[in-house]
Amino acid sequence: MDSIAASARTSKARVCSCFVLSCLLAITLQVFVFSPISPDILELPPTSSASLVPTNSRLQRVIKLGEGFLENPEDVCVDKNGILYTATRDGWIKKLHRNGSWENWRKIDSNALLGITTTKAGSLIVCDGEKGLLKVDEDGVTVLTSHVKGTEIRHHMLKISLCTIEWENFTLSLVVEYFCPVDI
Repeated sequence: MDSIAASARTSKARVCSCFVLSCLLAITLQVFVFSPISPDILELPPTSSASLVPTNSRLQRVIKLGEGFLENPEDVCVDKNGILYTATRDGWIKKLHRNGSWENWRKIDSNALLGITTTKAGSLIVCDGEKGLLKVDEDGVTVLTSHVKGTEIRHHMLKISLCTIEWENFTLSLVVEYFCPVDI
């Protein structure tokens, strides 16, 4: 009985193999012999030396601002006088003067400075993940708000406000009024 079952299985396997091979042969013939498209080789004209882009090595001469001086800079902004400010993860707001010199401008006791932007009055608005929304100017650091609707501001709230402040400057006053009703 076992030999009859084995013979039947072998016979079915041969039939299946023949069917699969016949299908593969038919597909191969269709693709290579009866194909409606002609696979012509695309020949491109040789490139001339006049059309080559000249070598540009200008980026090799770039000076990296703040390299070795800034510890994990988080964000930058430029005031109306062209002075660049950056918030770093070591708690400093650092100033890059127009002559290329750096200044440790304001120390904020925090390692969660998430971003900065300037105001029309010349102050900086700093998003701090620990303290809230801060106003920084020559007079010092002022906490504008640390709570919204009774909830303490934390990283996730500041990131949302920061995106609005940075990329949609026309809504800056609306965002700041939401976080802090004082006039900045």
